[in-house]
Amino acid sequence: MKFIEQRKMAFGKMKRADHFLKEGDEFIFSGKKVEIIETPGHSRGSLSYYVDGLLFSGDVLFQNSVGRTDLPGGNMEELLYSIKEKLMKLPGETRVFPGHGPETTLAMEKAFNGYLR
Repeated sequence: MKFIEQRKMAFGKMKRADHFLKEGDEFIFSGKKVEIIETPGHSRGSLSYYVDGLLFSGDVLFQNSVGRTDLPGGNMEELLYSIKEKLMKLPGETRVFPGHGPETTLAMEKAFNGYLR
């Protein structure tokens, strides 16, 4: 927030959130139901979004890797719990779109991602 405050000429006045998304919340975006999955580990507030067999995992899960945990609020144990106990419960054919890099599927990550063994 300090970064934005220092550059308010470029961003305009900073807005405050009036609602914070949490586990189990749903909303409609472009006619599609989006489900919220809390996936802490990369950061405390990490969220993943599941819609119609697509998972937008941000910096939590990547092709053959997982997000870094060396930043403030990062925690490898929480990250692996988020992936194994939440994301991997979704269907294997779920297509995963990470915050960086190529897409993958949960089945591919279950089979080949060394962090998930």
